[in-house]
Amino acid sequence: MSTTFLRHVLLTADIDAAATAYKQLCEGWTFTEKTSGDRTWYMVEDGNGPGGMVAKPLDDEPADVWLTFLKVDDLQAFTDTAKSLDRTLKVIGPRDFGNLGTYSILTFKGQTFGAYQRRRR
Repeated sequence: MSTTFLRHVLLTADIDAAATAYKQLCEGWTFTEKTSGDRTWYMVEDGNGPGGMVAKPLDDEPADVWLTFLKVDDLQAFTDTAKSLDRTLKVIGPRDFGNLGTYSILTFKGQTFGAYQRRRR
């Protein structure tokens, strides 16, 4: 099972204010507004790889926090392995991210991160 770092994503309740602030703070970052399903988000480029900002996190998702997302081949198998290694694992998801893929937010051994599986085309 392949697992790689995918991107850093800011989950925020006010994406427009966050985008405005980071445009002023981080010289050289570019922002491209996108939509997937009913969620608005920004692809953020810093010259070293993509990041993102996602608007309106769902009620049980953390807000106003940067999360690292890992790209996994099989989200269910990844989650099952994490459960076998951490009996206190907390999982939010899986959830669809429009037609792009599926993600979960996991708290594994006290550390919170996202896991994302792209849709097979």
